[in-house]
Amino acid sequence: MAKLEPGEKAFTKKYIRNRLIHAGFHDIKIEYKDFLIPGTPSFLVKPVIFFGNVMERIPLLRNITQSIFISASYNE
Repeated sequence: MAKLEPGEKAFTKKYIRNRLIHAGFHDIKIEYKDFLIPGTPSFLVKPVIFFGNVMERIPLLRNITQSIFISASYNE
């Protein structure tokens, strides 16, 4: 449903988690964050960040954020 740039790809938590597990990672933490999109007028940046922080706590809304933050551990 997203209108992505030619070099972009949308990922789901499930896809990322499965790929990391398959690659041998553990202690995986994946969070959707950031509603601030490029080109946001400067006077709207602070309000978008504020409301984005609120919306990140709402299960269905957080799935449409702009970024995915990932942390994981790997032991060789």
